[in-house]
Amino acid sequence: MSDNGQGKRPVLASTEELKGKKAAPVRAGKKWILPLALVLLLAGGWALYTKTSLFTPETPVATLPPDTSVKLIDRLKPDFDRVTVNKKGEAPYTIVSNIQYDADGKAIDEPDKPLFSVEGMDFFTLNVSYCSTMSNNATMLSARDTAAVDAQDLAEFGLLEPSLTVDIGYRSGEKTRLSFGDKTPVGGSHYMTMDGGKTVYVVASNAFDAFDKKLNEMHNLALPQQVDATAVKSLLIEQPGKDTIELQVIEDAQSTSISTLYLTQPIEYAAHSERSMELFEAVGVLGLSGYVGHTSAPEEKQIYGLDVPRAHVRFEDKYGQALQLWVGGSAGDGQSYVQIDQSGDVYTAPDDQLAFIANARTAYLVDQFANLVNIKMVDRLTVTGNGQTYALSIERAKSAKDDGTEEVVETYKFDGVDAEEKQFKGLYQDIIALMVDQMAEGTEQPGDVIATVRYQLNTGRPDIVIEYVAQAANSEYALVRQDG
Repeated sequence: MSDNGQGKRPVLASTEELKGKKAAPVRAGKKWILPLALVLLLAGGWALYTKTSLFTPETPVATLPPDTSVKLIDRLKPDFDRVTVNKKGEAPYTIVSNIQYDADGKAIDEPDKPLFSVEGMDFFTLNVSYCSTMSNNATMLSARDTAAVDAQDLAEFGLLEPSLTVDIGYRSGEKTRLSFGDKTPVGGSHYMTMDGGKTVYVVASNAFDAFDKKLNEMHNLALPQQVDATAVKSLLIEQPGKDTIELQVIEDAQSTSISTLYLTQPIEYAAHSERSMELFEAVGVLGLSGYVGHTSAPEEKQIYGLDVPRAHVRFEDKYGQALQLWVGGSAGDGQSYVQIDQSGDVYTAPDDQLAFIANARTAYLVDQFANLVNIKMVDRLTVTGNGQTYALSIERAKSAKDDGTEEVVETYKFDGVDAEEKQFKGLYQDIIALMVDQMAEGTEQPGDVIATVRYQLNTGRPDIVIEYVAQAANSEYALVRQDG
């Protein structure tokens, strides 16, 4: 037997060593199957991985742009004292904070004291929201970016002659000046410098807008009195050369009308409820569009047509709140000059909100029901016409109830004969439901009476007499005349 190429035979294991081992039988020629299966398994996993991972685009990770903002002012609200606004082409003005704070920095409530005021103009009522926005920006302001650290040419940013300069004073005694220049080409921002420096900042336009106000824009446009149009007491409308119109709600237990709303000028008559409510609601939603200025001398009022107003409106509600309005001349652009109460302040108001004044006409506001009389106050109603007279009557008697209280029992009669309640009230409703079409010209109208309705009342008041008068000129209509 030959050796293994090295001249030595292989050393075999002993019998004792072989007894302790059990070798798995392996068939000759099949040794490659297990390695192949392992290779295929790994290859399949790799294919699955590459399909779901390697060839699937990865989701890009969002990256935030660098933060270029700069905090310019960072103070507590109680430190704000005043701000002077110098808008190019306008007179400067100073807004002063009257708000006092306690030791914890909370504002002290002083209802009789305005939160803000214009220095030297105590009569000027400010828009608190606008003032608060100024105060907020005067104590907390950041720039979006820095446009130039040491600008050599401020004119490049519109800052050589700023369009708006704001001087802020703090209760600590410190001061800060903000100068605003041009609007940036993109981004809705403005260029700004602080305290005369050459570092140009980019600030959001809302900071610029907070201070970019003319004095008149800062005036409060809310009406001094908020009246409740649903709780009307009276409405008076006067116009030169026209009838004065006055509407009143009369809560009178002795009133004969179903309605409580009356015209009291120029005539006393029940008012058309829906049309009257249109006027009440128009006053209730009236809004002001702008502040013009303060007037005191007659020649100043003449400028706005308020020396001889084209209308005077006075509204009062049941809670004692009253509003007076004088309407002057046209301010253009669909606006008119108006004065509220006796303040001397002149505003503008949209013409479409003042259109209700044109409907202050007797013919428009009278109740269209010719004889709307409350049935509870009627004992007898007679209708006369064409030579005939018909009578509807109600007999009322008190009757004791089982619980010891009394009730009123009503008996309905037609020409003295008992009638059913439903039929009686249906006929009564037909009589009082007659509606007029329009107001006649003048109170003296000739013509023959063709029908009369007379109401006899149980209130002690005189009878109510409604007459229907024929018209020679127009046979299709009859005139309706109440109590002559």
